[in-house]
Amino acid sequence: MRATVLLLFFLSGAAALAYEVAWTRSLGLVFGASHLAVATVLAVYMGGQALGGALFGSRADRSDRPLRLYGYLEIGTALGALLFLGLMRAYPAVYGQLARVSDHPVYVTAIRALFAVMALALPATLMGGTLPALSGFASRRPGPIPLQIGMCGTATRSPIEGWHLTQSALPDATVSQAMSY
Repeated sequence: MRATVLLLFFLSGAAALAYEVAWTRSLGLVFGASHLAVATVLAVYMGGQALGGALFGSRADRSDRPLRLYGYLEIGTALGALLFLGLMRAYPAVYGQLARVSDHPVYVTAIRALFAVMALALPATLMGGTLPALSGFASRRPGPIPLQIGMCGTATRSPIEGWHLTQSALPDATVSQAMSY
């Protein structure tokens, strides 16, 4: 079970960073400027992580089955990522209508940022709940080497592998193709 939990944690961390990179690339197309896309994705991603940890941390502590909660959160994250793709397809039509109201740079930037928050808040928040859920499960499993130590190493390595995946294995893939893997 220890190896399975570490593998789940590793794959979750790698997928999280792959999502973050894909979302940043996708919103770079929306914003037309990468620094605004990166700042928005980072703010919503970190905010979602914090919110998810706060919302699901105590629930994981009280849960009789934190591993099941973890599974539901991962499924919800994947569904939220699919929703993101749908919103990105709808964005040009919605933005075209809203941009006609005003061409003031602050208004246009606010519309873009609001759209990004709407697209990213759900998957980022659900993703933020996965660590407390999996940690809740791991903390209940005694062993010669605590599972939490293995999770710390995995938490460091998995985002690196997620970045490698998005930079080397999928360099020419479109954002939609990369997120469908």
